[in-house]
Amino acid sequence: MLNKSSNGFGLVEVVVGLGIITFVSFSFVSAYNYFLKVAIVRNLDVRATLLAEESVEVVKFLRDESWSANIATMEVGMPYFLSFDGLAWATTTDYFLIDSVFERAISVGDVYRDDDDNISDIGVYDENTKFLTATVSFATPFGTTTRSISTYLTNLFDN
Repeated sequence: MLNKSSNGFGLVEVVVGLGIITFVSFSFVSAYNYFLKVAIVRNLDVRATLLAEESVEVVKFLRDESWSANIATMEVGMPYFLSFDGLAWATTTDYFLIDSVFERAISVGDVYRDDDDNISDIGVYDENTKFLTATVSFATPFGTTTRSISTYLTNLFDN
């Protein structure tokens, strides 16, 4: 004898099972896409950090070439961009992107020294020291990310 109340129950189980499988599959695909975006952003983040470090090294190189020509003439707080023509590095005020992704800028600030010759917010202006900030920005699906490095530059050779 067949139990007539169980007819169609297998179809409900199949529909519920397919729903669960579809939900789990969609969750895995969504998680994969999210982690892929995060991995791409981390890659860009590492590249931006390396570009900021390169900026500091390039400015040190420009300092070593000529403090008076390359560093002392920079306006305080003005963004400068680094360009490489295949032979030499230079600073420019012309904006451009690196690899169509990264915006890299440097700026310098004045440095003052107190009576004990320590760097201070007020005191005597030190013409042989500048405060350098290198900034690299890029757009991500989560917003704009900025990486920056700051350091002091000292005139080592032009006295």
